[in-house]
Amino acid sequence: MLDLSIVERSYVGIRVDYILGRASNDSSPFVAKARLEVSGIGKKSSSNSIEQRIKIKLNQIEKSEDHSLAAYVIAIEFWMAKAKIVQYETTI
Repeated sequence: MLDLSIVERSYVGIRVDYILGRASNDSSPFVAKARLEVSGIGKKSSSNSIEQRIKIKLNQIEKSEDHSLAAYVIAIEFWMAKAKIVQYETTI
């Protein structure tokens, strides 16, 4: 879908789970292209839905210090096998 792969797990405090990238033709094996935050819920409820989780994770990414890479959020509802992917739109 994005033609990207997970190239590293983020460190605590980065506010995203993974760094995405693709293979490079030069000496470095991967080039970082995006950040990825993944979240899941067991079953939708009035206080917990995919949409609410996406909003929480987008706010988390907004607080990140690094806005140089694109960012994506994936939220999954396991009970219904439903997922939603959104791209963070920076205001900077």
